[in-house]
Amino acid sequence: FPKRDDITDVYDDVSKYLEENGLQDNKTAAKMLAKLYSIVFFESTIHYYQETTQDTDRVLDIFVRTNRGGTQLEYSDLLMSMAVAHWQGDAREKIDKLVSDIRSNPELGYSVDRDYILKACLMLTGSEVKFKVKNLSADVVKMIEKNWDALSRSIIETFKLVKSFGITDQGLKAKNATIPIAYFLYTRQASKTKRLYEEINNRAKFADERKNIRNWLFMSLLRQVFGGQGDSILTNLRKIINKTPNDTMFPLESIKKEYKGSNKDITFDAEFVDKLLVTQYEDSNCFTILALLFQDLDYTKSIAKDHLHPKTAFKPAALKKHQFLNSDPRLMSFYQDKQNWNSVLNLHLLYSSVNNSKNGRALEQWINSTSVPITKSDCLIDANADLSFEKFPEFIESREKLLTDKLMELFS
Repeated sequence: FPKRDDITDVYDDVSKYLEENGLQDNKTAAKMLAKLYSIVFFESTIHYYQETTQDTDRVLDIFVRTNRGGTQLEYSDLLMSMAVAHWQGDAREKIDKLVSDIRSNPELGYSVDRDYILKACLMLTGSEVKFKVKNLSADVVKMIEKNWDALSRSIIETFKLVKSFGITDQGLKAKNATIPIAYFLYTRQASKTKRLYEEINNRAKFADERKNIRNWLFMSLLRQVFGGQGDSILTNLRKIINKTPNDTMFPLESIKKEYKGSNKDITFDAEFVDKLLVTQYEDSNCFTILALLFQDLDYTKSIAKDHLHPKTAFKPAALKKHQFLNSDPRLMSFYQDKQNWNSVLNLHLLYSSVNNSKNGRALEQWINSTSVPITKSDCLIDANADLSFEKFPEFIESREKLLTDKLMELFS
């Protein structure tokens, strides 16, 4: 409507519009339209400007930015609204249920959101993975809806697999690292009648395949591959996976070769391994690194992260009780250094039930106890290592060598 200074002209415009649209007898319509006109032109309570382009993605982006003071909506929420129009069933309910299943299931417990689900579906259906309206066209949405059962099952089985690797929600900093795994499992046949996602968590089968996937996940997480350019990385990884469509072995070597020497290089060298081994107990990566080292544990059970030489032994008051330390300031400094006693070098993983038996006991006393079903080998300790507290520096040195060799062997 044109802006009018005379209220009579406003009513004339409103009446004309109502008559043209068959609403001349609708009092509510007349009242609402007149009120809207008043708010826009007279009260000026609505801030607006005219967007001249027809680019829906630009409109959505503007809405997200200008709506920060209102109910928070993410870009994916708006994309969802656009996509729902093409979905025959209740798309929002299905996607939200899948999010809830992954978050609330005690066997999973990963904090995914709609963004992740939509991104994974675009990846798995071979669509463009970038969040744009044109990438959620009617054809793409119909494809997602048609294959929803298989898509959602692939995502669920992927997280079950991740859980079996011992990676917690806190350790899974980049959820996007799981999407290439889901795509791989979704597109591969385990047999003539089943896809790989249906069989990958069967412990009696595909052990080598699981190991390869595990190594990819650990390497990409610890190397922080998905720290930026996530869409382009996912697209490129899909191309690499598609080069061997009949192979049930995840193409780890091809990925390593593709990104060798770039800022997305996933290989481990000696310098990087050194940094991993001084990771502190409180660091969110700590459990992930230990899970990488202790691959034989059953991570469906309760697992504890624990100091080998107990933490209490390194408290200042406890250290002062040792004469061999009081007479040697440099040695005392070594024992006081958290990088030695609070890092991966002095940590291990074990079942919580076994850990309860330790109860702060000295390492030598605990591991030599006949009631404890644990050996040096179980704790990744050199067979010839002296476990006495006085030999702690030598213990750290020998364990550093053993863990370094193990990591380099895993990722050579």
